[in-house]
Amino acid sequence: MKRSFFRFIFIFIIAALLLPLGGVTRVEAASGVVAVAPIQLANLMGVYRGSVASLRVKDQTGTQNVPSKYVLFQTPGAYYRGYSAFAVPKTVSPATVTTIRVTLNYNGLPRARQRWLWYLYDWNTKAWVYVGDNALAKSNVWSGINLLVRNAGRFVRSDGRVQLLMRSNNSAGDAKLDYLKLIVSYSTPQTGPAFPRLGMWWPDLWTQPASDVARYDFVVLNQGEEGFISSIKTLNPNIKLLTATNACELSFFPGQPLLNDKVKNIPAEWFLTQVGTTLSAGVNASQTDIHVNATTVSDGTNTYALFVAGDAVLIEGESMLVNSVNAATNTLTVHRGYIRPASSHAAGTRIAAHITFWPNSWVMNLSALSAKVIYDPNVGAENWAEYDARVSAQMLADEPRWDGILADRSDGSQSWLIGNSTARTIDPDQSNTLLTNYSNFDAAWNAGLRVFESNLRARAGTNKIIYTNWGYPNYDLLNGTNLEGFPDDLGGAHGVPWYQSVFSPHTGVGGYFEWVNNALQPNLTMVETYEDNSGPAPNQTGEYINPYTQPGFVPNYRKMRFGLGTALLSDGYFSYEINTNGHGSLGLLWFDEYDNAGAGRGYLGYPLGNAARVWTTLPTPNLVSGGGLNTASDFSQWSIWSDTGYAMTAALDSVNPAEGSAS
Repeated sequence: MKRSFFRFIFIFIIAALLLPLGGVTRVEAASGVVAVAPIQLANLMGVYRGSVASLRVKDQTGTQNVPSKYVLFQTPGAYYRGYSAFAVPKTVSPATVTTIRVTLNYNGLPRARQRWLWYLYDWNTKAWVYVGDNALAKSNVWSGINLLVRNAGRFVRSDGRVQLLMRSNNSAGDAKLDYLKLIVSYSTPQTGPAFPRLGMWWPDLWTQPASDVARYDFVVLNQGEEGFISSIKTLNPNIKLLTATNACELSFFPGQPLLNDKVKNIPAEWFLTQVGTTLSAGVNASQTDIHVNATTVSDGTNTYALFVAGDAVLIEGESMLVNSVNAATNTLTVHRGYIRPASSHAAGTRIAAHITFWPNSWVMNLSALSAKVIYDPNVGAENWAEYDARVSAQMLADEPRWDGILADRSDGSQSWLIGNSTARTIDPDQSNTLLTNYSNFDAAWNAGLRVFESNLRARAGTNKIIYTNWGYPNYDLLNGTNLEGFPDDLGGAHGVPWYQSVFSPHTGVGGYFEWVNNALQPNLTMVETYEDNSGPAPNQTGEYINPYTQPGFVPNYRKMRFGLGTALLSDGYFSYEINTNGHGSLGLLWFDEYDNAGAGRGYLGYPLGNAARVWTTLPTPNLVSGGGLNTASDFSQWSIWSDTGYAMTAALDSVNPAEGSAS
């Protein structure tokens, strides 16, 4: 998909402008700094007087003149020329050296009368390279001089030797050095894939070429696709392939009973349900009119429906599908044996609605409030978190070629399900108690999530990747997270602004930089940007009309570049996909920016340093007309618009301005 690369560069410029005021750090390879003093002085022209050992300590200031504390470089009748030799520790490879800072304490004539110059010897080109002079020194006063040299590995010989040449441009005077050291910075070469780093979720290996899938650095595959591992790794031996599990959801398949063995056998105590009621009369295995003690519940202010048409409801080992609700007679008309088999139930048995977030999927109770029951007599009592960790780890044990596992839906604080799923209420301990505050439930959920991830890590071992989706920030257990659907069409994620999603604070979630900096290695933290940020309603079938297959489809290049530029601010991965409902199976979009228009993956190499803010304030004026919004004149230059059927008003606020005198 050919497009000019130059527009892509603007992403990096704009992103850099948005970096926070504080220092920005990123995970880099192991690095260090070593200070080395000279071990030898050698004259090439002129002479020096003093001991090389005196250069190790800086103890002369102002106009002090203690000859035993410094070395005097003399220029009798000509100019001086000589070098100092240093020995960088052999543990520091020349290939890892990034910078050398020449630090010295100088006393002599100013540059205008006598210029002293320093050079480092390049062992590759066999030539002296100028690094600086005494431009900032004061006349006959001890002056500190610092000369920074980049790309400095060439100045370190294989045995660690470094040579620094010092010379004058005339014989007008002598120079004194009280202190001389090299500050050598080094960084171990990065071992992960070069940039841009790319990931992909759930391609369709049955229809898409393995060669296209193998272009990525890591790929999440479906269960049952183990047969493709060898062919993909033959094409790309460095690729990481992950299988997948779900931390808190179980899928079911209406009309395909052979696929429902797992979900129909799960203990009822492990499902997360809404507040329910009890049967007012017993039912047999075929009865479709179900009499209950209530169809609503109230907290004194708000009334909530316990059941609505379309709900799947849980009653012991059975699930039913509600066709209608008669509130006057407290009767549900249902379809029996929906997914989980029908059976008889006694009066007083609890009945409550399942919670569905994703179509054809039920939410499980991952919280610490989930009851412990015996599912496998050989294992003993366990709750959902413990069971799910056990079976997920077994997937890795059964197929050792998996590099790790994606734990989808491993986000914290699930009270957000109310209003964003079929949930009108949540009953985390299945007590039919209406909660008015869900903070304890959220805390219990996060505790249960920690149990799941701890058990999964203990069973999978330290060498397997555990990767999450918008994960709760248990950095010590996880190899990164996925920022799904970010940036969205407004630049943020789920109502959280771009800046906060990248740099934090993002309580209970963690920002992009935090995940890159703190999660375990290898760290697969990824920015996953969607062409289309829509998602299916929980009570829909989940079908999706794929724009990628439509004639004339053109990707949103601007959005893709913004996502890729965001990812490149730190050491994470990037993926551009069509939609959450299908991921890579909808189409493996490939862009020139991924491989320099076919020149090759990893063409950007590795970062030369940490991310840094370019400017605190923009050096150019604000070119947005009325952009200050400080005056009525500013405000008059803006217009408002709303879609048909909606109304919108705007007014200048000078009482609580966000910035300046008004907002």
